[in-house]
Order: sequence, then C-alpha cells, then structure tokens
Amino acid sequence: MGAYYSKEDITQYICKNTIIPALFDRAQHGCRIAFEGEHSVWRLLKDDPERYMHASMLRGIDKELPEVIARGLKDVNKRGDWQRSADPGYALPMETWREVRGSTFPNRGSSTSVGGW
Repeated sequence: MGAYYSKEDITQYICKNTIIPALFDRAQHGCRIAFEGEHSVWRLLKDDPERYMHASMLRGIDKELPEVIARGLKDVNKRGDWQRSADPGYALPMETWREVRGSTFPNRGSSTSVGGW
C-alpha cells in the first residue's frame, strides 16, 4: 500500500477551507449572538482582514500588476499573457497570472487596500 504526500501549502489550504468553515458553522449554531450585530466576530475580520488571510493570498497585493497583465482587466482581448507563469513576487510557483487574478482580490493591483472592500 502506498502513501500520498501533499505539500504543506496544499494541506493547509484544504484544512482552512473545510475545517475552519465547519468550526464557524458549529460555533454559530451554539452561540448565535457572537455572529450577529455590531459586536460580532465578523467585525474582527472587517477591521483587520489581512490578519486572517494565508500569506500566499497576500503575495504581491501591495504591487501594481505589470502593464501587460493589467491591460487585460478592461479588455478581455488583451489577456493573452494571462496563461503565462506569474512572477514569483506575485504568486506561488506554477501559478499563472489568471490564477493570481482570480484567486485573490477584485481590486488587486489597484490603489484600493485589502481592508477597503
């Protein structure tokens, strides 16, 4: 019998997208008041969203997108380079520019801060 090994970033991603949401669902059912109103736990996320995001999601967020990529934001016909591997300062190894653009923030590469949306 063989064993399958997933790298840490993959395992962490899967856990954060299954275990943590399940815990929030259970907590919400057990203590509804913590999730409602002005003093809800969601306020923590709204006040400091970067604190709760995986470091790989924030990679390159403070940088403007390269012009060759940014021009495809407004004109889909200019997205030819989006399938290229993204620069290491913006993405994990093997990620394309399309993945960088789609997996992060709607305003990535603009002057809008992470906490602004």
